[in-house]
Amino acid sequence: MRMSLVSLISFAIALASCVHAHPDHSTSLDALSARDILDALSTRDIIDELSDRLERRAFVCSVCNNAFPSASALQDHVKRAHAAH
Repeated sequence: MRMSLVSLISFAIALASCVHAHPDHSTSLDALSARDILDALSTRDIIDELSDRLERRAFVCSVCNNAFPSASALQDHVKRAHAAH
């Protein structure tokens, strides 16, 4: 059986597109394991953790090292206190 070069190239392109159309589903296993971990936590645990992380996240002034709860509060501080800098 002989195949022309054009037929061989078109077959290779079709095979490559088929491979890209059906990706590996290993990410769904990661999502399932994350789901199992989250399922073990209560809603209160998740809310407490998020609250702690939000409290630790601070916006720090690069001039005076003061911390602010939001980016807008930091911007207001910089405009008022360090306008000359």
